[in-house]
Amino acid sequence: MAHVTPVATETAPLESLLNRILAEDIHARIMVPHYDRSPLDGYALMSADTQSATPESPVTLHVAGEIKAGDTADITPAPGEAVKILTGAPVPRGADAVIRYEDTVFTPDTVTISHPLRPGENIIYAGEDVKIGDVLMTRGTRADLAELGMLASQGFDRALVFQKPRVALICTGSELTEPGTELQGSQIYNSARPMLMAALEKDGCQADYLGCAADDLAKITALIRSALEDHDAVLLTGGVSAGDYDLVPSAMEQAGISLMIRGVRMKPGMAFACGVSRGRPCIGLSGNPAAAMVSYHCIAAPLLRKCAGAAVCVPPILRVLMTGDFGKTSRCERILRGPMSFEDGRLAMCPSDRQGNVMISGLKGADLLVIVPEGHGPVKKGDVLEGFLI
Repeated sequence: MAHVTPVATETAPLESLLNRILAEDIHARIMVPHYDRSPLDGYALMSADTQSATPESPVTLHVAGEIKAGDTADITPAPGEAVKILTGAPVPRGADAVIRYEDTVFTPDTVTISHPLRPGENIIYAGEDVKIGDVLMTRGTRADLAELGMLASQGFDRALVFQKPRVALICTGSELTEPGTELQGSQIYNSARPMLMAALEKDGCQADYLGCAADDLAKITALIRSALEDHDAVLLTGGVSAGDYDLVPSAMEQAGISLMIRGVRMKPGMAFACGVSRGRPCIGLSGNPAAAMVSYHCIAAPLLRKCAGAAVCVPPILRVLMTGDFGKTSRCERILRGPMSFEDGRLAMCPSDRQGNVMISGLKGADLLVIVPEGHGPVKKGDVLEGFLI
């Protein structure tokens, strides 16, 4: 993580900021609201005029005028007067309370009140939501819907964000063919490509598929070199184990990648390679689709978040109640996938019974990855383990 450099920045318009990562702190430059306003339709008045009001002896005030949203509060009620006020309108000078229409008896010229009001009742004061100088967004955070509204409420129409990382995807394996073609012999369809392309797009990256390099060292090396010329990260599948045709680590090194990781004590996803070139990660995932996706969520995605400028790259670790069994002992750290549920108010998961490296169906409906520590015996219903949302 320390060797990965965030991408460059750019200015983006407000309408395209959703899910973009901010590259600067943004502070409020006006108060929200920037004037005292009414949250409802009613009458603005001086609370002192209502202190003697009872159902038996109500108080009647003269209506001095009307203020609606967008008006200037240029009416100042005198003692014994009220001002008709609409939702969002500015509270006139001198008034210190607002009473709802429903709580009055009114005519075009008068309003009658049968209970006393407190000073400040039904008034939203200037700066109650946001004060000048408040931090609206911080560098490294991803803009959500509420933050877009906050920026708009301050008059911002654009913001400085990190560029979307351009990630090159390269597949390897002479057995792969693309969906839409006829299988020949022992060929298999390239199912990892659409999953990883979609995962990259979902995580805020621009994904470019550079093709399948088969099991050809020179071609894999050439594609990696080409990718590094104009991409911020490179993601490969297949060819990272220890067989005769597992050529990706060698290709990485020949392409100038400083290889830092070769294999991880994690199942699935043990076959893995990772290095960095001038701050850009190059990540080799297993050729088995399910294993590739587990490694993507556990290792690749945090690295790509760092590349994208995110301040928090690793997802929060949660305590997960297991509501089903997994019968194998874990000789190394094991990652179980399954759907999230809740049991008696606790986050829970029943592990899919299809946890194999090639079992894409085990990912269907999976919200959680649960971490079974190395040396753990069979997982039993009722065990509590750590995990994270995907």
